[in-house]
Amino acid sequence: MKQPKEVLKTYFETGDKPTEQQFSDFIDSYHHVDSGVIVTNVVVDRLGNQVISLSNGSSFTIPKPSDHTDQNNTIRVVNLGVIRYSRSRLLPTEEDAIVDAINKLAPPLVVSDNEQVIFEFDLQTITAIDISDEILNENEPIMLTDEDIRS
Repeated sequence: MKQPKEVLKTYFETGDKPTEQQFSDFIDSYHHVDSGVIVTNVVVDRLGNQVISLSNGSSFTIPKPSDHTDQNNTIRVVNLGVIRYSRSRLLPTEEDAIVDAINKLAPPLVVSDNEQVIFEFDLQTITAIDISDEILNENEPIMLTDEDIRS
């Protein structure tokens, strides 16, 4: 039988164990039909609109969202060239090397609101053999791990 919320709450106070009848009352009271209108059915029509039926017999339609495409959207491909990285913890990781390459673009990369950017690049792993005077002269210390020397 339907019960007010205040009575239902007393069935489930800390430490209480509701009886079968109290639990049944809770289920019966879970939705008070007299407290308002409920959704009884949702159907998508052939056009993609959602038709919502209510317990009072009325219904309303939510139109399918339009597939809006900004005609001014552009895609720009930025070629970063060859990006060198190491699997070592001391040399730049793949992600660090990519971010560094983007940050070193000249002129700096500026992306407008209606623009999508795709980065094109080749990744090259740095090993002890690959390290040349060019890399050593960049004023950045390079430290190798045993893993770098073995690879």
